[in-house]
Amino acid sequence: MNQFPSGDPILQFLDDDTRLALEDMLSLSGFSMDELVALVEHGAFEPEGKTVETWTFSVRSAFVARRAAGLRSEFGLDTTGTSVVFGLLERIEELERQLRELE
Repeated sequence: MNQFPSGDPILQFLDDDTRLALEDMLSLSGFSMDELVALVEHGAFEPEGKTVETWTFSVRSAFVARRAAGLRSEFGLDTTGTSVVFGLLERIEELERQLRELE
């Protein structure tokens, strides 16, 4: 079952198990290749795949990345700041998911 807010017109049709290719992640997140690689190096993302060319990402990561990219632009965050924001947004998403399960 999809756990993403219905207000996101692209991601609302994907389920939690869907994996996104690198190009799709770049397109959906709004990050450049250099920014995405730097965020992976900072631990914000944990893609599957041994090389950059074979990386795949979860839909949840793409959803949170879109929000983090928006905040990055709005507040002028550097890579470290964006990585921190990404981690906090992921944690909020996880806590909201747990709360929905308990309800």
